Parts: sequence; structure tokens; C-alpha cells
Amino acid sequence: MKTYIDVNYYKLNYNGLIGNSNLNNLIIEASRHIKKHTSNRATSEIEEVKHCCCVLVDKINEYQEQKEKNNKQRNVKSESVGKWSKTYGDSKSNLELDKELNNEICEIIKLYLSDVTDKNGINLLYRGDA
Repeated sequence: MKTYIDVNYYKLNYNGLIGNSNLNNLIIEASRHIKKHTSNRATSEIEEVKHCCCVLVDKINEYQEQKEKNNKQRNVKSESVGKWSKTYGDSKSNLELDKELNNEICEIIKLYLSDVTDKNGINLLYRGDA
């Protein structure tokens, strides 16, 4: 799949901090969201697209880490030993996190790409007939 950035751009130009082996998958997912929202009009030559992709990588990673944390903890907030007790926290479910992430992805894309045009002068987020 076409991506808008590579690992080197993320680390060297954006100074991204994600160093895990999942970085390529995060870049692919972020690029997929940009492609969907721009009707495939975005190109990797547009600096705003690259920066948007890096921000999305960070945001998607943040949510994936939260989901992993939820799965490990099973929402346990605290435990006691004497007269055993277990308290469950109010952490969000994975479904709620997915919905929240999708909303944040839309907002990030709007923030970074709302005034950006393609080589034909068409706004990247325009959804009408082009």
C-alpha cells in the first residue's frame, strides 16, 4: 500500500518517539485514513500530508497502547488481600476507544488538511464531483 511517510521521515524529520516494530503498521494505518478522507488526492509531496500522517501515527499508537493496557488489567483498579477485595475501574471499553479514536482521526485530518489543495487546486477534503 502507498504510504505518505516512511520510518526515516517519522524519526528524523518529525522527531517521532515510537521505536517499536509496529511502526510500519502504524504508518500504513495512518496513510489509509488519509487516503480515505482525501479520496486518494493526497500525495507524499505535500508537507502537510506528511505531518498529518506523523500525528496520526502517534494518536493511533496512543490508543493501541491503551487497548493493550485494558486487556492486561481487565479494568482492575485495585486489589486487597485481607478479606479479599477487587475493585474494577471505569476504563473505556475497546469499542469506546475505537469510536473515540475515529473521531480524533477525523479532527486531526480536518485540522491539518482542511486548507490544503491537490495539484489541480481541489481541496483535499472536498467530497463533491471533481
